[in-house]
Amino acid sequence: MSNPAPGFAKRPDYRVDLVPEARRIRVVLGGVAIADSGAALRIEETGHDPSIYVPKKEGRLVLRRRTENPPHCP
Repeated sequence: MSNPAPGFAKRPDYRVDLVPEARRIRVVLGGVAIADSGAALRIEETGHDPSIYVPKKEGRLVLRRRTENPPHCP
């Protein structure tokens, strides 16, 4: 099945896959657990290291703060 998206037409071998993470993910910062999830997703993108996404409801959002280097994804 073809994908009419221009990016796919230029790089049909490029993939971005969302994979349910089999392990429980716990994120600790400065000795404080800021996330704990059994429902995390792993993003596997061609040419990049995997990234883990934790659902908002399983993170301690009150501990967040703005950064001068926000992430960017075109």
